[in-house]
Formats: sequence, structure tokens, C-alpha cells
Amino acid sequence: MQKALAIGGASSGSGKTTFSIGLMNALIKRGIDVAPFKVGPDYIDPMFHRHVTKKKAYNLPVWMLDDMTTAYLFEKRMAAESFAIVEGVMGYYDGHKTDSFAGSTAHVAALLNIPAIIIFDASSMSLSAAAIVHGFSTFKANSMIKGVVLNNVASEMHYQMLKQGIEHFTEIKCYGYLKKDERVKLGSRHLGLLQAEEIDDLDEKVDYISEQIEATVNVDAIIEDFVYESPKPDYSVLYASEAVSQSSFDDASKETLTASAKQDTECSYRKKKAEIDLKLESMKKRIAAMDGLTVGIAMDKSFSFYYDENVETLKELGITLVPISPIKDSEIPDNCDGLYIGGGYPEVFAKELEMNASFRKALKTALGSGMPCYAECGGLMYLTACIDNGKNTYDAVGFFPAKSEMTNKLQRFGLINVTMKDFMSCTLTFRAHEFHKSLITDDEPIDKKYHIVKGSRSWTCGYQKEHTLGTYAHQHFYSNLDFLSLLIDLWGINKPINQ
Repeated sequence: MQKALAIGGASSGSGKTTFSIGLMNALIKRGIDVAPFKVGPDYIDPMFHRHVTKKKAYNLPVWMLDDMTTAYLFEKRMAAESFAIVEGVMGYYDGHKTDSFAGSTAHVAALLNIPAIIIFDASSMSLSAAAIVHGFSTFKANSMIKGVVLNNVASEMHYQMLKQGIEHFTEIKCYGYLKKDERVKLGSRHLGLLQAEEIDDLDEKVDYISEQIEATVNVDAIIEDFVYESPKPDYSVLYASEAVSQSSFDDASKETLTASAKQDTECSYRKKKAEIDLKLESMKKRIAAMDGLTVGIAMDKSFSFYYDENVETLKELGITLVPISPIKDSEIPDNCDGLYIGGGYPEVFAKELEMNASFRKALKTALGSGMPCYAECGGLMYLTACIDNGKNTYDAVGFFPAKSEMTNKLQRFGLINVTMKDFMSCTLTFRAHEFHKSLITDDEPIDKKYHIVKGSRSWTCGYQKEHTLGTYAHQHFYSNLDFLSLLIDLWGINKPINQ
């Protein structure tokens, strides 16, 4: 029987990641197969999920993806799993805007019919905890909130007092608590938590967290209560039913409208699935006509920000991915047709990147000779002439005539709309995400292919030179599969196609 649980918080810093990885570990120790997911465009939390479960951890960046695509990907990656743990983003209702639930954990939970647990800091609190739970559980019709876990609780007596108030004044069940304990905290830096591989005692820490959960959280009840009933193929009927229930139609009219919504949604889902499958099959055939593609992908502690969905999709299409370390490798493998340099922390490891002069020289030469490359955020920074991390300035690749400089505040943060103009004779629109404190200053004009809009603000990005595209925008390929198709054309630009 499939199980599923969404873990939401009252805010960022509520303890979602700590509880998520601890619960995952506890379930695995009980012999339960866990499928990890993360709501939103996040790279760090899935690293912890991967470390604990030894599996791919898939993002559900709803808003960047439409509802039907999100549902398609969840079903695709959930199919053979027994317990999906879906870690939420920020606060439970926090999403793209403040006048809708779009992009929030609540949105994903309702869309996929996944019951949720809310975790929040209950220190120095008594009956007010019940008010918080009541507010969250009733703020939205069909909130999907089924239970609560309380964080930073002083003692068992404190928990029982909180539990009594919550279960008296609300219909939400208390599943337990986590004690205030410095040993369960995960380290952080300017863009969030430290990467999983940077925490030397992570295995011991995760084991300790799961032991605490087994002691103070009713894991048996969670396993029993959080059954997953797939809404397929009626994914959006939850929203349709809610809209109908709030309308002024009589009961008979509401029933007719709800039935119509189910039929429309079923049709929409089938169309979306067929559309996605057709595009993927077309790309797969093109790659086969090139006798395959081999793409070098930067993978080390300086470049690790990749959506597992993106990486797995490339593999499923028949692309051979060759891991490359810009810190340790001296050259680019001869068999690479193209390169993929994702985001990460080049500013943190700038000294080590600078010390590997042979790789920087080889990369600059390859790109200057026409090797195709797609670079995101940290990858873009690495391709500039230098990286100023606020303390020192270090040499980078020097392909783009520009310099990267760290600042003390976020320069771009959040979800964006992108129009890519005249790149490889194509114009595309898609949704993406930016999150960085660095700025790039051009030493000479560089062609920019992206026009980006966020609310009332707009700017340009998408640096192009030769066959290299570098951008701050983090892209989930399923936001617009035509973008992935374009990348395939880019990486295969120097390869003949067999007719």
C-alpha cells in the first residue's frame, strides 16, 4: 500500500528538514521504502534526502511547472515506491504571490491529494499553539492538514499541555514533538544550509535525530494514518470542487459542475501526458540519429546544484553524462560533445578552482574552439574572468569578458518569467528561479538572450558567446521541454545527424 506525507512548516526555520530526514531514516530502519520529494526550486534539502535514502530526490516546483506536469512527474517517480515524504517550502501557504496559494506546499498537497503534517516552534507557548493550528487548518478549504508535530518543546509535560489544547480546540491530531536540542541543528551559510557532503558527522547526526523522533513522535500512527490515494486522473478536481462549493449554485447544479470539472480534468491530464511523452520520444530519436550524445557535467563540491529530474531525464533520453570536477580534473574528457555546468558555491571554493589552472585553461580553449556549453548561476560565475568572494579575488576561466563579485545581500530572489530571444534562431518563454548574492560586471558588451520579468521589475541575462549560454536563471526542463530540445541541438551542434 502506498503512503504519502507532506511536511509543512509555519515558516522557514520551523524544522521541516530536520524532521523530514529524521523521519525518512526512521522509516528506512523499519524496512520501509521511502521516496523523497521537495516542494519548490530547492537544491540543498534534496541533497540531505539523497544522503539519507540513497535515492534520487525529486523537486515539485509547482508554478515553474503547471499542475498537470507536476502531477505527471509525481506519478512517474512515485509509482514503485511505498512511502513518499514530501518536504514543503517556507511556510505551508507561502508561494508565488500573496493573493493565491499557487506554488505553496498547500497547493501541492491538495493537487496530489497528500495529507500534511505541520511542524512549528512551540517553545514558550501553551494554548497559543492551538490558535496557530486552528488558523493553519482552517485558513483554506481542503487544507489537507491532518496532523501536527511540535518543535523545541521543553518536556513531555509541556507537550501534553500543548496536545490537550490543540486537540480540544481543533480537529487536528498531535503526532508528537521534538525537544529543543542543539545537536539536531544543521549548519548553514549565505544561501541556506551547508551541503550534505560538507557535514562530516551527518550520518551520526541523522541517526540521532531519528532516535529522538522514535522516542517522542508516534511513528506507528504516521505509518497507519498517511495512506496515499492517488487522485489520478482527476488532479485539479480538488480545486474545482472547492470553487463549486463556494458558489451560489444549488446542490444539483453543483453536482453537475463538479462532474464536468472531473471530465475536463481527466481529458487535460491525458492530453498533457501524451504531449510530454511525444516530445520526449522525439528528442530521444534525434539523439539516436546523432549516434548518441556525451555531455560532461561539472559535479563536485563547487558545482552540485542540479535537479535530479533534469539529470535523470537526460539519461533516459540516451545522453551519456560524464562527471567532471573543475577542482580535481586537469582536462576535459576527449569524448565530450558538450558541457553542462550547474550552480553551486564557486565563491566558497574559489581558491581551489583557481589553483586548478590546467583545467581552467583547457575549458577556456575548448569553449573558444566552439565546444557547446550550458552554464547556470555558479557555472556562469566560473566562466567569467575572476570571482571576488568579498575577501579575495580569484582567477576563473576567463571565457566571458566579465567579473563576478559577491555582495552582502540577495541581488535576485524568487520565481521569474523568462523570454529567450533569438538563441539558435529560436524564441521561447518559460518560468525559472534566481537566488544569488553575486553580480556580474561586463568588461565589454556581451550578447544577452534573456529578458526576465518579476512583478514590476525586469532585467536581461542569458550571456551568449560562441556556442556557450550562461545564465543566472535556474531552469527545470519541464517548465518548457522545448528548452531542453534546444539544449540537445546546442550540445549536438558539432555532430552529424544520420537521416
